[in-house]
Amino acid sequence: MASVSNSLMKAARKAILLSKPRKKELLLVVTDELTLDVGNALFKAASESCNALMLVIQPTGQHGLEPPKLVAETMRKADILYCPTKYSLTHTNAVRAAKRRGARIATLPEMTEEMFVRGMSADYSWIKKENQKLARLLNKTKVVKVKAKNTEFTTEIGGKRFLLDDGDISKKGSLSNLPAGETAFVPKNLNGHWSPYNTQFPTFKCMKGTKFIARNNYVTNITDPKVKNYFWSIRNGRYLAEFAIGTNPGARLSGKVIEDEKVFGTCHVAIGDSKSLSGNIDADIHQDFVIDKPTIWFDDKLIMDKGKTLV
Repeated sequence: MASVSNSLMKAARKAILLSKPRKKELLLVVTDELTLDVGNALFKAASESCNALMLVIQPTGQHGLEPPKLVAETMRKADILYCPTKYSLTHTNAVRAAKRRGARIATLPEMTEEMFVRGMSADYSWIKKENQKLARLLNKTKVVKVKAKNTEFTTEIGGKRFLLDDGDISKKGSLSNLPAGETAFVPKNLNGHWSPYNTQFPTFKCMKGTKFIARNNYVTNITDPKVKNYFWSIRNGRYLAEFAIGTNPGARLSGKVIEDEKVFGTCHVAIGDSKSLSGNIDADIHQDFVIDKPTIWFDDKLIMDKGKTLV
Protein backbone atom coordinates (compact mmCIF):
# COMPACT_ATOMS: atom_id res chain seq x y z
CA MET A 1 0.00 0.00 0.00
CA ALA A 2 1.31 3.45 -0.97
CA SER A 3 2.66 5.76 1.73
CA VAL A 4 0.31 8.45 3.06
CA SER A 5 1.37 12.02 3.90
CA ASN A 6 1.06 13.28 7.47
CA SER A 7 -1.54 15.91 6.52
CA LEU A 8 -3.67 13.34 4.72
CA MET A 9 -3.48 10.89 7.64
CA LYS A 10 -4.47 13.68 10.06
CA ALA A 11 -7.53 14.49 7.94
CA ALA A 12 -8.40 10.78 7.59
CA ARG A 13 -8.21 10.16 11.33
CA LYS A 14 -10.48 13.16 11.96
CA ALA A 15 -12.95 11.84 9.37
CA ILE A 16 -12.97 8.34 10.90
CA LEU A 17 -13.58 9.73 14.39
CA LEU A 18 -16.80 11.34 13.14
CA SER A 19 -18.37 7.85 13.04
CA LYS A 20 -17.10 6.87 16.51
CA PRO A 21 -16.11 3.32 15.47
CA ARG A 22 -16.03 0.54 18.04
CA LYS A 23 -13.37 -2.18 18.06
CA LYS A 24 -15.55 -5.07 16.84
CA GLU A 25 -17.43 -3.10 14.19
CA LEU A 26 -16.85 -3.55 10.45
CA LEU A 27 -15.87 -0.37 8.63
CA LEU A 28 -15.96 -0.68 4.85
CA VAL A 29 -14.14 1.71 2.52
CA VAL A 30 -15.46 1.67 -1.06
CA THR A 31 -13.11 3.51 -3.40
CA ASP A 32 -11.85 3.45 -6.99
CA GLU A 33 -8.55 3.89 -8.77
CA LEU A 34 -9.14 7.65 -9.22
CA THR A 35 -9.59 8.37 -5.50
CA LEU A 36 -7.36 5.65 -4.12
CA ASP A 37 -5.05 8.00 -2.20
CA VAL A 38 -7.92 9.15 0.03
CA GLY A 39 -9.31 5.62 0.18
CA ASN A 40 -5.97 4.25 1.37
CA ALA A 41 -5.70 6.92 4.06
CA LEU A 42 -9.21 6.23 5.36
CA PHE A 43 -8.51 2.47 5.40
CA LYS A 44 -5.26 2.94 7.35
CA ALA A 45 -6.93 5.30 9.83
CA ALA A 46 -9.90 2.94 10.29
CA SER A 47 -7.57 -0.03 10.88
CA GLU A 48 -6.30 1.73 14.00
CA SER A 49 -9.80 1.67 15.55
CA CYS A 50 -11.81 -1.30 14.28
CA ASN A 51 -12.11 -4.08 11.69
CA ALA A 52 -11.52 -2.43 8.31
CA LEU A 53 -12.08 -3.68 4.77
CA MET A 54 -11.46 -1.85 1.49
CA LEU A 55 -13.05 -2.60 -1.87
CA VAL A 56 -11.75 -0.96 -5.06
CA ILE A 57 -14.32 -0.64 -7.84
CA GLN A 58 -14.27 0.69 -11.39
CA PRO A 59 -15.64 4.27 -11.61
CA THR A 60 -19.40 4.06 -12.22
CA GLY A 61 -19.30 6.75 -14.93
CA GLN A 62 -21.91 9.14 -13.52
CA HIS A 63 -23.10 10.58 -10.21
CA GLY A 64 -25.97 8.48 -8.87
CA LEU A 65 -25.32 5.25 -10.77
CA GLU A 66 -25.27 2.06 -8.71
CA PRO A 67 -22.07 0.23 -7.69
CA PRO A 68 -21.68 -3.46 -8.64
CA LYS A 69 -24.22 -5.82 -7.05
CA LEU A 70 -21.62 -7.68 -4.95
CA VAL A 71 -20.31 -4.38 -3.59
CA ALA A 72 -23.85 -3.22 -2.74
CA GLU A 73 -24.46 -6.48 -0.87
CA THR A 74 -21.25 -6.00 1.14
CA MET A 75 -22.23 -2.41 1.92
CA ARG A 76 -25.43 -3.67 3.57
CA LYS A 77 -23.37 -5.83 5.95
CA ALA A 78 -21.08 -3.04 7.18
CA ASP A 79 -21.60 -1.04 10.37
CA ILE A 80 -19.82 1.99 8.89
CA LEU A 81 -19.23 3.05 5.28
CA TYR A 82 -16.78 5.53 3.77
CA CYS A 83 -17.10 5.98 0.01
CA PRO A 84 -14.38 8.12 -1.60
CA THR A 85 -15.21 7.60 -5.30
CA LYS A 86 -14.91 9.59 -8.50
CA TYR A 87 -18.69 9.56 -9.00
CA SER A 88 -21.05 10.06 -6.09
CA LEU A 89 -22.75 7.09 -4.46
CA THR A 90 -24.77 9.33 -2.12
CA HIS A 91 -28.01 9.17 -4.09
CA THR A 92 -27.98 5.45 -4.88
CA ASN A 93 -30.17 2.57 -3.74
CA ALA A 94 -27.04 0.84 -2.42
CA VAL A 95 -26.37 3.64 0.06
CA ARG A 96 -30.05 4.00 0.96
CA ALA A 97 -30.30 0.25 1.67
CA ALA A 98 -27.23 0.33 3.93
CA LYS A 99 -28.62 3.40 5.69
CA ARG A 100 -31.95 1.65 6.33
CA ARG A 101 -30.04 -1.20 8.00
CA GLY A 102 -28.42 1.31 10.36
CA ALA A 103 -25.03 1.90 8.75
CA ARG A 104 -23.26 5.19 9.49
CA ILE A 105 -22.16 6.53 6.12
CA ALA A 106 -19.82 9.14 4.68
CA THR A 107 -19.61 9.67 0.92
CA LEU A 108 -16.70 11.59 -0.62
CA PRO A 109 -17.19 11.99 -4.40
CA GLU A 110 -14.51 13.52 -6.66
CA MET A 111 -12.22 13.73 -3.65
CA THR A 112 -8.59 14.82 -3.97
CA GLU A 113 -6.00 14.94 -1.21
CA GLU A 114 -5.91 18.76 -1.26
CA MET A 115 -9.70 19.12 -1.02
CA PHE A 116 -9.92 16.53 1.74
CA VAL A 117 -7.23 18.14 3.86
CA ARG A 118 -8.75 21.64 3.43
CA GLY A 119 -12.32 20.57 4.10
CA MET A 120 -11.46 18.49 7.17
CA SER A 121 -9.41 21.35 8.68
CA ALA A 122 -12.56 23.28 9.60
CA ASP A 123 -14.04 23.48 13.10
CA TYR A 124 -16.90 21.02 12.79
CA SER A 125 -18.53 22.16 16.03
CA TRP A 126 -18.80 25.66 14.48
CA ILE A 127 -20.34 24.17 11.31
CA LYS A 128 -22.91 22.36 13.45
CA LYS A 129 -23.92 25.61 15.19
CA GLU A 130 -24.16 27.47 11.87
CA ASN A 131 -26.39 24.75 10.39
CA GLN A 132 -28.65 24.80 13.44
CA LYS A 133 -28.96 28.59 13.21
CA LEU A 134 -30.01 28.42 9.55
CA ALA A 135 -32.49 25.63 10.32
CA ARG A 136 -34.13 27.71 13.06
CA LEU A 137 -34.57 30.58 10.59
CA LEU A 138 -35.86 28.27 7.84
CA ASN A 139 -38.45 26.81 10.21
CA LYS A 140 -40.08 30.24 10.26
CA THR A 141 -39.72 30.81 6.51
CA LYS A 142 -42.24 30.30 3.70
CA VAL A 143 -40.26 31.49 0.67
CA VAL A 144 -36.52 31.64 -0.02
CA LYS A 145 -35.37 34.11 -2.67
CA VAL A 146 -31.95 34.07 -4.33
CA LYS A 147 -30.25 36.63 -6.57
CA ALA A 148 -26.76 36.53 -8.09
CA LYS A 149 -25.08 37.10 -11.44
CA ASN A 150 -27.48 35.78 -14.14
CA THR A 151 -29.51 34.16 -11.34
CA GLU A 152 -32.89 34.85 -9.77
CA PHE A 153 -35.33 32.32 -8.35
CA THR A 154 -37.70 31.64 -5.48
CA THR A 155 -38.54 28.40 -3.75
CA GLU A 156 -40.76 27.14 -0.98
CA ILE A 157 -39.57 24.49 1.45
CA GLY A 158 -40.53 20.92 0.59
CA GLY A 159 -39.52 17.49 1.84
CA LYS A 160 -40.04 16.05 5.29
CA ARG A 161 -36.99 17.53 7.00
CA PHE A 162 -33.86 19.65 6.64
CA LEU A 163 -30.49 18.06 6.00
CA LEU A 164 -27.95 19.58 8.38
CA ASP A 165 -24.67 18.11 7.20
CA ASP A 166 -22.12 18.77 9.93
CA GLY A 167 -20.17 15.53 9.48
CA ASP A 168 -21.61 13.80 12.56
CA ILE A 169 -22.25 10.18 11.58
CA SER A 170 -22.12 8.71 15.06
CA LYS A 171 -25.79 7.66 15.09
CA LYS A 172 -27.33 4.65 13.34
CA GLY A 173 -28.55 5.46 9.86
CA SER A 174 -26.71 8.79 9.66
CA LEU A 175 -25.23 10.08 6.41
CA SER A 176 -22.73 12.83 5.62
CA ASN A 177 -21.11 14.08 2.43
CA LEU A 178 -17.52 14.80 3.50
CA PRO A 179 -16.01 17.30 3.80
CA ALA A 180 -19.27 18.43 5.42
CA GLY A 181 -20.88 21.84 5.69
CA GLU A 182 -24.32 22.58 4.32
CA THR A 183 -27.93 23.20 5.31
CA ALA A 184 -30.23 21.72 2.67
CA PHE A 185 -33.85 20.99 1.86
CA VAL A 186 -35.94 19.69 -1.03
CA PRO A 187 -37.33 22.70 -2.94
CA LYS A 188 -41.02 23.14 -3.68
CA ASN A 189 -42.39 25.25 -6.54
CA LEU A 190 -38.95 26.53 -7.49
CA ASN A 191 -39.37 29.15 -10.20
CA GLY A 192 -36.75 31.24 -11.98
CA HIS A 193 -33.30 30.69 -13.43
CA TRP A 194 -29.69 30.24 -12.43
CA SER A 195 -26.28 30.31 -14.06
CA PRO A 196 -23.80 28.12 -12.17
CA TYR A 197 -20.35 29.18 -11.07
CA ASN A 198 -18.99 25.74 -11.92
CA THR A 199 -18.92 24.77 -15.60
CA GLN A 200 -16.78 21.61 -15.57
CA PHE A 201 -18.49 18.41 -14.42
CA PRO A 202 -17.39 14.75 -14.45
CA THR A 203 -19.58 13.82 -17.43
CA PHE A 204 -20.27 17.14 -19.20
CA LYS A 205 -19.16 20.74 -19.53
CA CYS A 206 -21.33 23.89 -19.61
CA MET A 207 -20.58 26.90 -21.75
CA LYS A 208 -19.85 29.90 -19.56
CA GLY A 209 -23.08 31.75 -18.79
CA THR A 210 -25.30 28.72 -19.40
CA LYS A 211 -28.72 29.38 -17.94
CA PHE A 212 -31.00 26.76 -16.36
CA ILE A 213 -34.66 27.77 -16.37
CA ALA A 214 -37.15 26.14 -14.00
CA ARG A 215 -40.91 26.31 -13.58
CA ASN A 216 -42.77 24.64 -10.72
CA ASN A 217 -39.74 22.54 -9.68
CA TYR A 218 -39.03 21.30 -13.20
CA VAL A 219 -36.28 22.37 -15.60
CA THR A 220 -37.97 23.64 -18.75
CA ASN A 221 -34.91 24.85 -20.66
CA ILE A 222 -31.10 24.89 -20.62
CA THR A 223 -29.46 27.38 -22.94
CA ASP A 224 -26.49 25.12 -23.75
CA PRO A 225 -27.90 22.62 -26.31
CA LYS A 226 -25.43 19.83 -25.48
CA VAL A 227 -26.12 20.07 -21.74
CA LYS A 228 -29.86 20.22 -22.44
CA ASN A 229 -29.70 17.04 -24.51
CA TYR A 230 -27.68 15.38 -21.76
CA PHE A 231 -30.22 16.04 -19.01
CA TRP A 232 -33.20 15.40 -21.28
CA SER A 233 -31.80 11.89 -21.89
CA ILE A 234 -31.57 10.94 -18.18
CA ARG A 235 -34.45 9.32 -16.33
CA ASN A 236 -36.08 12.00 -14.13
CA GLY A 237 -33.09 14.26 -14.79
CA ARG A 238 -35.12 17.48 -14.93
CA TYR A 239 -36.67 17.64 -11.45
CA LEU A 240 -35.39 20.06 -8.83
CA ALA A 241 -33.95 18.00 -5.99
CA GLU A 242 -32.15 20.29 -3.55
CA PHE A 243 -31.46 23.81 -2.36
CA ALA A 244 -28.64 24.31 0.12
CA ILE A 245 -26.36 26.90 1.70
CA GLY A 246 -22.66 26.14 2.24
CA THR A 247 -21.29 26.42 5.79
CA ASN A 248 -17.68 25.16 5.70
CA PRO A 249 -15.14 28.00 6.19
CA GLY A 250 -12.25 25.67 5.37
CA ALA A 251 -13.51 24.83 1.88
CA ARG A 252 -12.38 26.83 -1.17
CA LEU A 253 -13.72 27.26 -4.70
CA SER A 254 -11.66 24.67 -6.53
CA GLY A 255 -13.81 23.82 -9.53
CA LYS A 256 -14.86 20.54 -7.90
CA VAL A 257 -18.54 20.59 -6.96
CA ILE A 258 -18.11 18.48 -3.83
CA GLU A 259 -15.92 21.19 -2.30
CA ASP A 260 -17.46 24.25 -4.00
CA GLU A 261 -20.95 23.48 -2.66
CA LYS A 262 -19.67 23.53 0.94
CA VAL A 263 -17.91 26.90 0.70
CA PHE A 264 -19.16 29.40 3.26
CA GLY A 265 -20.81 32.21 1.28
CA THR A 266 -22.23 30.06 -1.53
CA CYS A 267 -25.50 28.25 -2.18
CA HIS A 268 -26.41 25.53 -4.63
CA VAL A 269 -29.32 23.88 -6.36
CA ALA A 270 -29.44 20.30 -7.62
CA ILE A 271 -31.54 18.46 -10.16
CA GLY A 272 -32.36 14.77 -10.27
CA ASP A 273 -32.70 12.39 -7.34
CA SER A 274 -34.18 13.75 -4.10
CA LYS A 275 -35.01 10.56 -2.18
CA SER A 276 -31.90 10.78 -0.01
CA LEU A 277 -33.07 14.25 1.07
CA SER A 278 -36.59 13.06 2.04
CA GLY A 279 -38.03 13.90 -1.39
CA ASN A 280 -39.88 11.52 -3.69
CA ILE A 281 -37.95 11.67 -6.97
CA ASP A 282 -35.93 8.58 -7.89
CA ALA A 283 -33.55 9.55 -10.70
CA ASP A 284 -30.39 8.27 -12.36
CA ILE A 285 -28.50 11.44 -11.48
CA HIS A 286 -28.11 14.03 -8.74
CA GLN A 287 -26.16 17.03 -10.00
CA ASP A 288 -25.39 20.12 -7.94
CA PHE A 289 -24.86 23.61 -9.38
CA VAL A 290 -23.01 26.14 -7.23
CA ILE A 291 -23.94 29.83 -7.09
CA ASP A 292 -21.13 32.07 -5.88
CA LYS A 293 -21.69 35.25 -3.84
CA PRO A 294 -25.49 35.01 -3.71
CA THR A 295 -27.88 37.43 -2.05
CA ILE A 296 -30.48 35.43 -0.13
CA TRP A 297 -33.73 36.35 1.63
CA PHE A 298 -35.77 34.18 3.98
CA ASP A 299 -39.17 35.79 3.31
CA ASP A 300 -38.35 39.50 3.76
CA LYS A 301 -35.29 38.92 5.95
CA LEU A 302 -31.96 39.46 4.19
CA ILE A 303 -29.64 36.73 5.48
CA MET A 304 -26.79 36.91 2.96
CA ASP A 305 -25.58 39.81 0.81
CA LYS A 306 -23.28 38.89 -2.10
CA GLY A 307 -21.85 35.97 -0.15
CA LYS A 308 -21.51 37.76 3.20
CA THR A 309 -23.70 36.36 5.96
CA LEU A 310 -25.80 38.85 7.91
CA VAL A 311 -27.23 36.58 10.61
